[in-house]
Amino acid sequence: MVEITLNAADTATLQGGGTVTLAITGTAASGGGGGSGVPNLLTVMAQNGSTPNLPQDYSYNATDTHMVAGAGNGNAYGIQVKTTGPWGGFQPSCDNGQSISFASSNTITVDISAAAGQQFSMQFLMAGDKPINAQGVLFTKLKNGYERFTCPKALVMTDAVLGDVSGAIYKGAVQSKDGAAGLVFNIDNWGGITV
Repeated sequence: MVEITLNAADTATLQGGGTVTLAITGTAASGGGGGSGVPNLLTVMAQNGSTPNLPQDYSYNATDTHMVAGAGNGNAYGIQVKTTGPWGGFQPSCDNGQSISFASSNTITVDISAAAGQQFSMQFLMAGDKPINAQGVLFTKLKNGYERFTCPKALVMTDAVLGDVSGAIYKGAVQSKDGAAGLVFNIDNWGGITV
């Protein structure tokens, strides 16, 4: 996995050449609203406290609670995650090896509410629980409360050998990179959009 730190209006160099502009948009001082509105997700990983397309939960070193009132960002509900060990992560998954498609999207977005300075990574797996070769991003929270992080779909769903695998995503993870138990963060509006 290649980790790229996303800070406001950074430009990253991709493997094999080329650059991509990364962005943080729509910050809010606290959970339960704010941001730049609820995005129109074309493919939903998690929104309004649920994971409608990903019924299984393979979170690791963490517990998560769905449908937490007031924990959303522009939605009534959010998902609250508490790490129980180092590098805990929220990881919803499809049932029975099925997959979901991000083919109609060009951007991945996620709203994370946590303390300023906390770091999170995001990565995805292909159908059959196969890793996407050399992909992943690292987010650094700049403010307390919700921030919306976006990145080009190609950054996290392009396999070094297979190319674009966005039509066969099996699971995704948002993982704390702080290495401590007891961290609490909320997730909302995670999925694919077109900008």
